[in-house]
Amino acid sequence: MEQHHKELIQTNYVKLSNLLSADVDSVARELWSQKILTDGMLDKVVSNNSDRKKAYALLDVITRRGPHAFQKLYECSLAVGLEDVADVLRPDLAPHAPPRAPAPPPKARSTPGETSAPTIAAPESSDEEDLPDVWPPAESPNLMKLKVKKATDLEDPDRRKKWLRHYRKSLTPKGQEGVYEMKHRKRGSLILINNEKFDHMSDRDGTQKDRLALDSLFRRMNFNFIVHSNKTSQVLLEVLEEEARKDYSCHDCVVVILLSHGHKGVVFGTDGKIENGKPLNCVEIEKITKLFRQAPSLYGKPKLFFVQACQGNAKDSGVAPGQAAETESGDSPGKDDKPSPGKPAPSPGPTGPSSGLDTQQDSAAGQAGEKSGPPTPKVTGASTAGKTSGPGKDAVDSCDDEGRDPEAEGAVGGTQAEGEGGESPLDFLSEEEGDAAGEKLPGAGDVFIGMATPPDFLSWRRPDFGTWFIQALVEVFAKWAYKLELDQLMTKVNQLVTKAATKRGSYKQVGEKRGTLTKSFYFFPGLYEDMEDL
Repeated sequence: MEQHHKELIQTNYVKLSNLLSADVDSVARELWSQKILTDGMLDKVVSNNSDRKKAYALLDVITRRGPHAFQKLYECSLAVGLEDVADVLRPDLAPHAPPRAPAPPPKARSTPGETSAPTIAAPESSDEEDLPDVWPPAESPNLMKLKVKKATDLEDPDRRKKWLRHYRKSLTPKGQEGVYEMKHRKRGSLILINNEKFDHMSDRDGTQKDRLALDSLFRRMNFNFIVHSNKTSQVLLEVLEEEARKDYSCHDCVVVILLSHGHKGVVFGTDGKIENGKPLNCVEIEKITKLFRQAPSLYGKPKLFFVQACQGNAKDSGVAPGQAAETESGDSPGKDDKPSPGKPAPSPGPTGPSSGLDTQQDSAAGQAGEKSGPPTPKVTGASTAGKTSGPGKDAVDSCDDEGRDPEAEGAVGGTQAEGEGGESPLDFLSEEEGDAAGEKLPGAGDVFIGMATPPDFLSWRRPDFGTWFIQALVEVFAKWAYKLELDQLMTKVNQLVTKAATKRGSYKQVGEKRGTLTKSFYFFPGLYEDMEDL
């Protein structure tokens, strides 16, 4: 860093520390994503026990970085909405914050019987954003520009006050009857399982795009972000058991996201495989949800699970008005396979979404070529089968008995499909005893599961973009989590995912939402129990 930039930071050290404290985690993560901070430097910053100490640590380390560090600190501060920090760093360009538009005239007084703070907000007017027309976009989103919209950002003071009233009402005993309490500044923890490299299956190219997008989103919504990467089935289960044993008393909720290959009702560890038509070295989704349902400190709190993995090998061919829906089996031949009897060999050429880029699958059965009928998942097993995926291949997030990838098509930037599972993720709920007495709550209650695809179907991933489902989730949550409850958010996610189609076959995808939530769930980003009036 140039000497005059160091001197500017030194002169304004206390002021910058105070201003950075508003969102120092996000600034540090942005600098890390820009490779200004190393992993160790990032950990040194965010491991401090107060935002002020984090800001001190960030300023201390940034002055020892290269010639681009000062400019990147300026850009990252703007990217996360800390315009006042940018004003100090570049006073020649101040003020950076755009002037507020004049407030609209006061609305007419509500008629008797209307509520001033509805549980579901009316559609916003001038600042309402629409879903993108094309999904996935031709270019990957710039995470530096990701901004989570908050009620505090609304230009109309009446609307800001309305949402503050609505939020505070949700914290009252009466409000808590219908809305989950979200009062802590640190909302909760997001626990991410991110499996990319596999022993017997194709690697999940593009999953790091999902990881970074989720990191940017949930840190901006004030969640702890915990990542466990490339875990075998046994270790995957062990780390989740450890996470479920933690004390969540000071958390409002917990979010668990699984990015891996999948099969009927399971997700695979990095040692996962299909053998004799059965999934081995995998963990049942039911078992994962049960771990957190049984956590004492999560009693009565929402437990959200999002699973990015195929649930079968069927391809959704879509349906035109007046036509019956059609599906196609995903057990097409691999690169080194011969066509099955009665089936033509796959035609050469690139595949991809409507943008012209190729797609890959995150499916186990799609690579398995297995027999029909629901297989019995097994957690253990061994095989010497090697994987055949290579750079640029389109692949399925699962494999056949010989480790082959029947969807490999050899185009760089392809879309892949993500894993199989036939059992409903909430089938275990039928095993719970009902009729809880007294003040008890159902043990299976307060669970939400968002699946990338319904049972029996593939889901799709693009190496240069990430998965259709996770990237849509980030897009929607960033724009609408401030005013829509979870079920509405996931409906928008589905609307966005259904805009996508692979180029060859024009295959479609839609997610599935299930759950036992007993109240409405709002993230309420930017709103806290002890905040002042807006």
